[in-house]
Amino acid sequence: RSLGALLVARRIRTTGRGCGELAAILDGCDGHFTVLMCKRIARHIESCPTCNDDRQRLVSPVALLGATPAFIPAPGWLRNAR
Repeated sequence: RSLGALLVARRIRTTGRGCGELAAILDGCDGHFTVLMCKRIARHIESCPTCNDDRQRLVSPVALLGATPAFIPAPGWLRNAR
């Protein structure tokens, strides 16, 4: 729930596109993602079809895996172990 709220809020703040009601909630935010702000955003997302669709798309396993690096090197101690 918190991850979805964070990702939807970040998307609206960085792109300026999305739900006007959520943008109004975020206008009162100083940029810190507090527990209270997270709850407000999550409650809005649950009641707004547009934001809920964004959350489902942003929190999908495919989207999350697509955001990870394609290659993560093994730690040195593991590479040198035989």
